[in-house]
Amino acid sequence: MLETYLKDLEEVVNIDCGSNTCDGVTRVAEIMKRHYDEIGFATELVDLGDKAGRGLFATNKPGAEKFDIMFNAHLDTVYPDGTVAQRPFRVEDGTVYGPGCADCKAGVIAIFHALKNARKEDLDRLAIAVCYNPDEEVSSLSSREWLATMAKKARRAVVSEPGRRCRSRRQQPAGRPLRHSRRRQVHNRSHQAPGPRRQGHERDRRRHPRRHGLQHGSRNLLHSHRHPSLERRGRPRDRRRH
Repeated sequence: MLETYLKDLEEVVNIDCGSNTCDGVTRVAEIMKRHYDEIGFATELVDLGDKAGRGLFATNKPGAEKFDIMFNAHLDTVYPDGTVAQRPFRVEDGTVYGPGCADCKAGVIAIFHALKNARKEDLDRLAIAVCYNPDEEVSSLSSREWLATMAKKARRAVVSEPGRRCRSRRQQPAGRPLRHSRRRQVHNRSHQAPGPRRQGHERDRRRHPRRHGLQHGSRNLLHSHRHPSLERRGRPRDRRRH
């Protein structure tokens, strides 16, 4: 299973697909469309305008108006054309390197492999939506309306963006490697309606808007002895002063 995962990861990492490289982003979307077609999901390349590559929608319940869960990850990276030629995908001393291998290609492939290996009874029972957007690194300017529309149809949502357990305020260096092992860990953001925030969290969100919601993780590393965690949030109750 690990070897297949890494093979699929290598294929999408070794494509220049910065947010403005629409052709490259669309190539990644087409690769993932092929994967989901092979496991029997209904798929659609989503046209989000001429400023972004294609997004991808996949579901095990075509025609469903509501979904039990929606999975999201993004197909674009922050790297310019030519980056793949300079430092392509490689595995060295148990660590995977490559542009966008953690943010967010590992999440893209992790969602696919989770559904590929899911139990048939669960796939029969649940209506699942997969939404890969092409422009997260530029604030999802072309895809945010589509994502918001899809999220309203889902009871739960899981975003497979890499996270980290460290509480430091230092910014994460670009290109930090992604560790892999037979037991993979992806600490995800779970995007539901905003929930109660601990003291100081709102201040942290203003200082580091890209990090909002990343309360669990491991510095963009997948360690062998960590377990997946999912943060669930609900709508805040109306707090009235008495």
